[in-house]
Amino acid sequence: MKHIRIAAIAAATMIGLTAAPAHAALPPVSTFVVVTSFAGGSPIIEADGVWTGCTEVRDISNVGNQVSPSRVVFSGVKEVVCPDGNVLIQYAAELNFRSAENSFGKTSGTWQLIDSDNPGINEGAGTVRGTSRNCDGCIVDTFSGRVV
Repeated sequence: MKHIRIAAIAAATMIGLTAAPAHAALPPVSTFVVVTSFAGGSPIIEADGVWTGCTEVRDISNVGNQVSPSRVVFSGVKEVVCPDGNVLIQYAAELNFRSAENSFGKTSGTWQLIDSDNPGINEGAGTVRGTSRNCDGCIVDTFSGRVV
């Protein structure tokens, strides 16, 4: 009887240990800053973490929908060009133009990784924020998020 009770306690302990959720550490936030041009190439001007060494962003698809006189919602797919393989991200962002006295736009939205040829970048998601202040015919966008 004693052995059966010990086996039952050991089994219950093992079930309790395996039923507990595993808490994996979140990857650090990685960021890249791109000068999103409406007329030509879009170079990455700053990058850290997994994005270090990436050089430019190419629009694969882009759809804009004007939802008010001062707001446009964009969505599409961008290719991030990196030395170890390119990465495709899908995004949705709203461009909000300011009044005539402060005529510049601000972008805010989200992105998620949808495909990657880069062995160091497999999945991830985050936010995109941007501004056209100090940028003529472009938006300086900052993509930040957790990527593994």
